[in-house]
Amino acid sequence: MFIRFCLFIFLLVVEHCPLSGQTKDHVLRDTSMITSEQFRHLKEEFGKSKKLPPGYEKITLYALSFFPELKKNRIHFKLRDKGAPLSSRPAWGSIFRSAGKRTYMVFLHNGKDSSDFGSIFSRATIPAQIGIIGHELSHVVNFSQKTSMGLIGIGIAHMSKPYMDRFEFNTDSLCIAHGLGYYQMEWAAMFDKMFANSGTADPFKNKNTPTGERYMSAATIQVYMRKMGY
Repeated sequence: MFIRFCLFIFLLVVEHCPLSGQTKDHVLRDTSMITSEQFRHLKEEFGKSKKLPPGYEKITLYALSFFPELKKNRIHFKLRDKGAPLSSRPAWGSIFRSAGKRTYMVFLHNGKDSSDFGSIFSRATIPAQIGIIGHELSHVVNFSQKTSMGLIGIGIAHMSKPYMDRFEFNTDSLCIAHGLGYYQMEWAAMFDKMFANSGTADPFKNKNTPTGERYMSAATIQVYMRKMGY
């Protein structure tokens, strides 16, 4: 009975609506906060048709719990040591399938690249890692709402910097709307700090989004969280 009560409290914390009482005090900061019983429930509820990344199963399932619309989608999370540190896309062989039959790939860097940018996911805090996964899952939500021709259009549009500025900014907004604002904020703070410490200007500054950012800064995320009722 006590275990069931603890599980009930845990599920209240991970409600999917940003107005559900998600607060800074409820941020998951250590995977030990997820008990074996809670992990079992998360896997049963949100782990179907999912290939989880080794070593990151708990935080991935936790992030997935904020996206109930993706319960039935096939999503494969893959760790890699080459290419972009973080990315997501439909599997090449499933682009022309209906949305419900596609497989979506989410790539996370395994940290073998010693560069700051290459190992940014593996070096991130638990909340920041959840924010990163949440951002990529927000891409999957977007992809799952597109026709095959719409996906091809997105692929072509990726060659346009103005489009990509708006695309990533809106993805951050979608992630916040799903209740992951505090996790996004921790990830953004780390991202901002990385450029500040390197002494280089943020290469993603632009004139194509409301704040001139491709990826929202921590301050911008706070503004959007207030607008969304956090």
